[in-house]
Amino acid sequence: MQGDNRAIGDRATTHSAKARSDQQLVRRCLAGKEEAWEQFYRQYQPRLLKAVRVLLAEDGKNKDIVDEIAARVWYALLRDNGRLLARYDPQRHSLPEAYLIGLARIELLRYERSERRRQSIEF
Repeated sequence: MQGDNRAIGDRATTHSAKARSDQQLVRRCLAGKEEAWEQFYRQYQPRLLKAVRVLLAEDGKNKDIVDEIAARVWYALLRDNGRLLARYDPQRHSLPEAYLIGLARIELLRYERSERRRQSIEF
């Protein structure tokens, strides 16, 4: 039983250290550090792409749509001097990828709405 408590404590410490590291990375991005943005992108782009494919379900096989949604997420983060990224709170969102997935859901809804509008105009 004591070993279980120690393992839980170790995971909590690891999670806390990861949250601090993520928060520092976000702060560096918001300070305009290009290498921080590059690190953030390298670290989270693969996870974002995977999440977008899952969110798109059958359309997730279409690489163009997946890339479009991911690009919209990154643009949203960069827009207005990182206003959306500044709203990231590790206590509330747990991990940056959870925050990015939330943004991807919003961008996917916007994409689908614009596609419906486009199709209704074309037909």
